[in-house]
Amino acid sequence: MRPLLEQAGFTFLDMVASEGLRSDIDGPVNHLDGDDWAAWIDLNYRIGKDPVAQGASIHLLAAARKN
Repeated sequence: MRPLLEQAGFTFLDMVASEGLRSDIDGPVNHLDGDDWAAWIDLNYRIGKDPVAQGASIHLLAAARKN
């Protein structure tokens, strides 16, 4: 993703795996609330920054700035 954005004239800022740890457990995750939901979001955000998680994710979210 980074080379593609840079070749297109963007400055790469950041990227995260948007599927999180598991994309196939949305049912149980949708029932979390309060501190459990906050902990799930925090964990997935931190892990989603890891290149291994990014390589395994179905979707990526990249932030870039147009030069």
